[in-house]
Amino acid sequence: MARVAKLAGAPHAKSAGVLLDTRIGSKVQAGEPMFTVHAESLGELDYALAYAQANTDIVQIIER
Repeated sequence: MARVAKLAGAPHAKSAGVLLDTRIGSKVQAGEPMFTVHAESLGELDYALAYAQANTDIVQIIER
């Protein structure tokens, strides 16, 4: 997640980063967003999202 935030422009861009939409350990439904990426430019957002999509192990989902 830290790499996604850095690619989005954090910590230099004050409005860039990753906002977790759910708490660790919470149950989520399929398709429900777990985090939101913020960036100041479309290019930085594209870099961050491409990295997140290519590295699907950033967030691990465990069925309980």
